[in-house]
Amino acid sequence: MTTTPDYGPSPAQIARMRAKIADGIVVRRKRTRTRRGVLIGTSILTVGALVTGAAILATLPEAHSFSCYPADDLASMPQKVSYPLDLEPTAAVSEQVEWALELCALIRPEFQMPEPADPVVCRLPNLWLGVFPNELGRTQNEVCADLGLLEPEDTVPGFENPSG
Repeated sequence: MTTTPDYGPSPAQIARMRAKIADGIVVRRKRTRTRRGVLIGTSILTVGALVTGAAILATLPEAHSFSCYPADDLASMPQKVSYPLDLEPTAAVSEQVEWALELCALIRPEFQMPEPADPVVCRLPNLWLGVFPNELGRTQNEVCADLGLLEPEDTVPGFENPSG
């Protein structure tokens, strides 16, 4: 019985296998590049949306909210008050101060906060207005300075009012 030796694949078969392997490598590389491009694009869009949202939110609180404090102390528990939804907050600081004083006067009885004789308004670090009762009857300059806050009329570096 004679057996023929096995010489392996023919040169033509080897060429077909190489071409098939090379085609598979090209497809996988292309798929990897496409996935990587989609991932990078999605990441850039997400970061852009987050930065834009943060920039918008950073300017909103000053124009739409303020805090009423029960004591001349930043550690006291303030009540956050928002402007009524049907009213457009004014861009004029003096009118914002008037609104803050009036609305705080309205909510003080609701939260059992004492009615101050001469409340003062200071600019909080988050750019909101803070209404303080001024328990010692000092000037606005003194109260704001003692609390380490700016006065409402002071310009805030880098702040742009969203109302224009």
